[in-house]
Amino acid sequence: MDDNRAHKVKENCQPLPCEGRGADLSPGPSPAKGGEHSWRPFPPSLAGKGAGGLGDHPPRERGWWVRCGRAAGQSAVEFALSVPVFLALLLGLIYVGIIFYSQVTISNAARVGANYLARHPLATDEQVEQVIRSELGALSQAATTIEISPPREERVPYVQLDVTVRYRVPLPTIRIPSLDGGQIVLLGPLWLRASSTMNVE
Repeated sequence: MDDNRAHKVKENCQPLPCEGRGADLSPGPSPAKGGEHSWRPFPPSLAGKGAGGLGDHPPRERGWWVRCGRAAGQSAVEFALSVPVFLALLLGLIYVGIIFYSQVTISNAARVGANYLARHPLATDEQVEQVIRSELGALSQAATTIEISPPREERVPYVQLDVTVRYRVPLPTIRIPSLDGGQIVLLGPLWLRASSTMNVE
């Protein structure tokens, strides 16, 4: 007799979907050890409808569903707030890498150009610029300007030679409105400069 009664009670029980995942969200007993679900008989109005039954929820069952909904909503809000911060950090790292690569590249190009000019003082400016631009790699040729001094006729032995390379980093322009009705530029194209000095051999 007792065995039949226990069997009927267990047939009207359903595992709670939020149990067994950390904190106990249900008003009933904690989950059993070993990862098993705790069982609790449903009221007659929910029997046979599972944990998602649409019958008349008693107050304790309504509280359980509210807590589950609040936890899901909190996770969604935290995700929405963290995504912009993560993207901003990622873009910042990319821009820093672009600036660093550009500065190293134009520094090397200026050094190579000055070395070539010191060994070939009678070379034309166009020839020196061609040597410098061949060292720019992935940088834009149109965004690069080159200055060479002194003029060709003044390049005598032991005269100081200066080669300057400027590059415009194509960063996006970000503006925000100011209180006086204007705009404040937070980020924009950046000019980098590298120079090298040598003496005519």
